[in-house]
Amino acid sequence: MASIPTEIKKLKGTLDKRYVLENEMQVIAMDQIPPAPENLSAGARELWTVTCTELKRNNILTGVDLSLIEAYCAELQTYKDAAAELQKNGAVVPAPSGYPVVSPWQSIKNQSLKNAVDIGKLFGITPAARTKISSNVKPVSKIESLKKPKIA
Repeated sequence: MASIPTEIKKLKGTLDKRYVLENEMQVIAMDQIPPAPENLSAGARELWTVTCTELKRNNILTGVDLSLIEAYCAELQTYKDAAAELQKNGAVVPAPSGYPVVSPWQSIKNQSLKNAVDIGKLFGITPAARTKISSNVKPVSKIESLKKPKIA
């Protein structure tokens, strides 16, 4: 079983000081959102921006995690692409023999969603994972986000 990072344990309120490493690796949260990797598709780049924005807002966007975020965005985009193919061509397609078979896009869709969810759990992106992480960022309602800031 993988060890949960100390910062996550602190946020969850489950930190037991008896099990804290003296020289645990410390990472620094990034100040800015880096540009999306060039190898990501246009859709995955949009996901990159949305994901990194949320992680930065919660002070958990770090440079060492960028490859995992890239993989998350790529997997989620693969899921969307597979779902579009299934919508267009159907879940059952004819095999070379002529018999109907389940479309290969179905297994691609299922596996990419599983991979995205597994990676998303590491960052608190899934609803269940979010309930286990406390954040010092106060949620903003839609009405509050529309209000203009007061200038003194």
